[in-house]
Amino acid sequence: MSTGSIGLIAGNVLDNPALNKIRMQKVAEHVALNLVKDAKAQAVVVIPVLKKSSNPVENKALKQINRITRQAALELIKYVKAVTGAELPLQTADKALPPGKKIILVGESNLTKVRGISAKNLPLEGFRIQSFPEGIAIVGRMPDERENYNLGGGYYVLPASAAQSVRFGVYDFLERFCGVRWYYPGELGTYIPHKKDLQIPACHYTDSPEFSKRSGAHWLVYNPSKTINNHVGSRKYSPFFRAGDSSYVEFGCHAPNSFGVHREKNPECLELSNSGKRDSRFPCYGNPKTVDLMIDDMARFYNTGNGESYKSTRSGKLWCAPTANRVVVSPPDKPVACNCEYCKKLWRNDLNYYGQASGVMTDFTRNFAEKIAKKWPNVKVLFLPYMNYLTCPKDTKLPSNVVPFVCLTYGTANQKEPHAEKYSTKAVGDWAKAVNNKVIIWEYLCWPAENTFMPFQYPELIKKFYLKNRGKILGTFVDGHVSQGGRRAPTDKTPGGEWAYSHPTTYCWYRLMWNPEFDVQAALDEYCNLMYGPAAPEMKKILSLLASRWENTKWKDGIQDHNIKSSQIHDETMPKTEVKKLAELLKKAEKLAGENNIFRKRLDFFGTAIKKFIEASKQYHSNNKPEMQIKRAGDNPVIDGKLNDRCWNQAAKYYLKSAYSTRKSKSPPVTMLRAVWTKDGISFGILNFESFEIVAKYTEHDDRVYEDDSIELFLQCGSKPTYFHIVANSLGAYYDELGNDNSFNFKGIKVASVVNKKLHFWSCEIFIPFKELGITPETNLEFTGNIARNRMFRYRKNIEKKFYRWHTTYRASHNDTAAFGKMKLVE
Repeated sequence: MSTGSIGLIAGNVLDNPALNKIRMQKVAEHVALNLVKDAKAQAVVVIPVLKKSSNPVENKALKQINRITRQAALELIKYVKAVTGAELPLQTADKALPPGKKIILVGESNLTKVRGISAKNLPLEGFRIQSFPEGIAIVGRMPDERENYNLGGGYYVLPASAAQSVRFGVYDFLERFCGVRWYYPGELGTYIPHKKDLQIPACHYTDSPEFSKRSGAHWLVYNPSKTINNHVGSRKYSPFFRAGDSSYVEFGCHAPNSFGVHREKNPECLELSNSGKRDSRFPCYGNPKTVDLMIDDMARFYNTGNGESYKSTRSGKLWCAPTANRVVVSPPDKPVACNCEYCKKLWRNDLNYYGQASGVMTDFTRNFAEKIAKKWPNVKVLFLPYMNYLTCPKDTKLPSNVVPFVCLTYGTANQKEPHAEKYSTKAVGDWAKAVNNKVIIWEYLCWPAENTFMPFQYPELIKKFYLKNRGKILGTFVDGHVSQGGRRAPTDKTPGGEWAYSHPTTYCWYRLMWNPEFDVQAALDEYCNLMYGPAAPEMKKILSLLASRWENTKWKDGIQDHNIKSSQIHDETMPKTEVKKLAELLKKAEKLAGENNIFRKRLDFFGTAIKKFIEASKQYHSNNKPEMQIKRAGDNPVIDGKLNDRCWNQAAKYYLKSAYSTRKSKSPPVTMLRAVWTKDGISFGILNFESFEIVAKYTEHDDRVYEDDSIELFLQCGSKPTYFHIVANSLGAYYDELGNDNSFNFKGIKVASVVNKKLHFWSCEIFIPFKELGITPETNLEFTGNIARNRMFRYRKNIEKKFYRWHTTYRASHNDTAAFGKMKLVE
């Protein structure tokens, strides 16, 4: 934990604009309380005596509440000592109070009761801080018999999260009176001032969150210096951010995960492809019998504990199974694409991609929820509108037990684009209207962060969104990303991972989920003052530049989904002139911060991410990106997968390299590719070497061929605002889409593959008409793209996975547009 000057804290302790605005109550006048004087404790921390109940449910809740209250008291003692050097004693309320000492009451006890101090009239997660002549009390609203002692919780949030209120009160006390701040995990991200005295004025205030669900995904970080734990998730760190959940609608997604257990007896309840094949994992949501099967699965699970259909297909463990409070309606992670007669009648091509399957899913959810209401009246149906069922059809009405969990796939950061903001706002409003109640939002910190190294900031966009939709939202789940550090992109060793890139916005995001009127600018000004000392003025300019360029730049091509092009970052949002300013500001900040001190270490934490982007900008504007010369051929090759046409001999060879490793490999290349063009289109020929058993099972168009040994082709050309994406496996099956819209299908595309086990390779040929790409072919025409291989092979008894790309920036996803190289049509 790091130090700084208490004198840098702005504003009155009871009305600091950089903190959540509190609700002031009538104050009983008394002299200021000296809790620490000259680094010596003048007070004792008092916690309640553990109560017991003959009611098992109540008794369990009381134990949890007591444990959380004790943890809160220990946190208070820990940080007061860090600030003042004085360690406050801890005791229970049944012990005699030491004479001459002030008391700090943490949690409700007989000592708060006799003083008439209680949080029972506050909303869940609310807290009260109230002083009196002998001391001060910090109490939090705990679940009681009104909520059946339901402590909330669920996946991705703290256990017993609805009972965290007393901790929130303690953290507010530490921030408001002691000056402590938590900006990101670890010592560098924690600001702790030093002072010998702790004096508290007479005060009485309350606070509670406006949104009852405030949770997020686990964030992975890379940290060679151990200033941050390598795996820091919401369970460990988010209480400092006031993350919690008193909505009593538990998290869930992509469930039931193993509905394929019904494939033998009820194959008609699985999704039907165009060719007549049933998907072994994906339910048919249009067949009325699917509703009955899911109701039977629930009854079996509740009555016997048998949860076969709720087991994860990966781990075999239960995944988002029904609870006493909710059941999940959320298809596996791909668009709905059933072609059965039931689904065809409900298909909505008039609603474009985001609404094609909305009729199917709303009809299912309505029927499902109505049956649940009769059988289990206390169970909520958590329905996740997503992908091609995100749009709410006009005049949709769903039962009152349905809670929409709306997955805003544009991402909040992209709501700077007017049509993205308009669509997201309408989606929230329409789903809220459909249930005549508030909805939950699934938001994405990862989009479009996975497309760029730019550490862009957008707190004002978040604030605008919450203020505009505050009466329609129950809360938010913020989905993090792992592309900037972590297990999926281990070669981006930016210390702190995504915290280094996005922590100023993340800090504000959680504060805005507590109070959407939170003063973002005051908080960020204070953050710079506290964290960077003499470099604060330059850091304010850096934050302002990163935020204003992102929030105010409107892209000329717009966006189709959450994916963005490199040109939108490097030519529009942050062109070379702005990157030059950024580099100069950072250099000046480093000089002002000095060397080998806490301010410089914090500056380097954020600065390393900034430098990563500056380097990415240099790469983009240089000619160092690889160029694939696509040779003109006299005729198109025969697309049979054999690569034996004469035109392939005249084409240049290109090789794929490891997607994630920076080490130079001594092994021979695993994939070689060539490309040719005619006036009709482009043909790609790919040769994949494999000495082990090739893993591939999908044979249908638009099946999950990317899970097989496969080739992924990305082309960014023509007038489309995103990229064309084609995936082909060793069996000749292919998947095509435009961006993330898999309803898009190429016309005239040809794909074929051949497996040669004797010579240990498989080869693939792909032909794409220029007309479908939206370009007119001519010599020296340039566009961008990339080619990747998902290498899946069986080694002994295990299936091994390795990934390769023509060009890579070592990001998690193949669709990293920053890694797209140049492709040029040549004679």
